[in-house]
Amino acid sequence: LFCCLYRFLTMGLDGHNLKRLLEHAESPYIRCCGFLYVRFGLPHDQLLFWLSEYLIDDEEFKPTPDSDFKMSVGEFVEMLLCQDRYYSTVLPRLPMVTKRQVEE
Repeated sequence: LFCCLYRFLTMGLDGHNLKRLLEHAESPYIRCCGFLYVRFGLPHDQLLFWLSEYLIDDEEFKPTPDSDFKMSVGEFVEMLLCQDRYYSTVLPRLPMVTKRQVEE
């Protein structure tokens, strides 16, 4: 997943391609890579613009190949917005203004 994310970050996706990535119908993992792209690669003031509509997405997937539980895409997006880490990787710090917007 991080290899694909790195490739997308070096390519610099435009809005059209990012939207296609976030709405990919074949695999939730491709969509999750797009959500990670938004969290790592875009300015903090654009996060809610790109991610807010996916907070209510109920498509389920297994977050890791060896996990016994499933989570929804909406829960994944919420985790990216609310937590400081994605597993063992530290996410970029969000300013308080953005954190307050996320909590609302």
